[in-house]
Amino acid sequence: MYLHYSRYDKTKKVFLDSEQLVLGSAFTYKKNVYIAAEWLFGKNNPYIGGSSYGQSLAAGGSNQWENQVNVNIGYYF
Repeated sequence: MYLHYSRYDKTKKVFLDSEQLVLGSAFTYKKNVYIAAEWLFGKNNPYIGGSSYGQSLAAGGSNQWENQVNVNIGYYF
């Protein structure tokens, strides 16, 4: 299990800073099934909501906290 916070402090004061908080976990099931799940919270983040990738990296997005869930399942044979 992990918890990660990051903030991108933009140098121009008119640009909104990007932030993200990620809570996740990964584990194996019966030796060959791998499951990873993350809950992401972000503000002005290109990967979590936002109006567009480029806009979020530059001036910022909606300046509202948004969230998404990522679940990855892998089968190794």
